[in-house]
Amino acid sequence: MAQRHQPSDLANDPSLLLSSRRQAFSRGFTTNILNPKALVFFISLMSSLVPSTMSIPGKMAALVILWSLSLAWFSFLAWALSTKRMQRKLGSAAIYIDGLCGVLFSGIGVTIFTQVISGL
Repeated sequence: MAQRHQPSDLANDPSLLLSSRRQAFSRGFTTNILNPKALVFFISLMSSLVPSTMSIPGKMAALVILWSLSLAWFSFLAWALSTKRMQRKLGSAAIYIDGLCGVLFSGIGVTIFTQVISGL
């Protein structure tokens, strides 16, 4: 089983820290761009919000707006969640956050499963 790093591990093991903000940004950006779930999410969002009759420049504008909003949101989120105070709060609440996410995703899975079964 994989070992999870505790928030205090960063202070005790300097090899876990990134050496610069540029390196941190590059790693986060690369991780997000290469994340297939994010790609599927944005493709499904674009296909549901942008009509097929929209012009190519209109589609490009919608893509730029969506990308800009995502960049702004995730940049803010990274900044806000990386403060020492917030790291302590997240560390103490991690078990509750994980439990809540587990319950929510299980509920969504059960809902999808029951819809599929009832449709057969």
